[in-house]
Amino acid sequence: MINLVISGSTNPIIGKETFYSIFPVGLNTVIQNPLSPISTEKAHWEILVLEKRRWRKTNGNTKIGDTVSFNFKQSSAAREGLKIVVTRGNSKGELIIKPQRAGNPKVNSVSLFDKNYNKITKPLNYADTIIARAHCNDMEGETIYFTLWEDDAIGGGHDEINQINKINPIPLSNTVMEGKAEVKFNMALYNGFQNCRYAGRQRR
Repeated sequence: MINLVISGSTNPIIGKETFYSIFPVGLNTVIQNPLSPISTEKAHWEILVLEKRRWRKTNGNTKIGDTVSFNFKQSSAAREGLKIVVTRGNSKGELIIKPQRAGNPKVNSVSLFDKNYNKITKPLNYADTIIARAHCNDMEGETIYFTLWEDDAIGGGHDEINQINKINPIPLSNTVMEGKAEVKFNMALYNGFQNCRYAGRQRR
């Protein structure tokens, strides 16, 4: 039986595309070039997570080919265990991995635009569309949730007075891509707002 050896980083950087290849290794064989054909069958790749001492397949991480790439999310760093599994016919290979954070994940700032992507500089009305864009650091692939609320407090910043003034009861969400996440608020769907502020958070 030929076993498959996976070539690639065991400590991939989160948010960075990482490539993995396979080598055939068996009795009386030597490691070959990963691009050399070892079978007419295609290699199938999956990522499994360790939960309560059991390995579970993850969704959306199945790939096919001798060389594939994966881009790991911030949440992968908190997993109990992760491994890449590749199969080709009756051959199989596994690689335990531990993704590493590239830095400190955070939302650096949030910008508000009108429907034409101009910065909002005047009071809003019920027919306006607000575009909220979060600028993020080391959060590639993570989900950001956006909430607008009516500002009844004096001065700037957050205030407990506004906690019951959410304009959208259900937060809008989007995935961070290339350091940004963006959603659109159709203000015609919400009633009774005057001054709007933004709240953004990362799902943990």
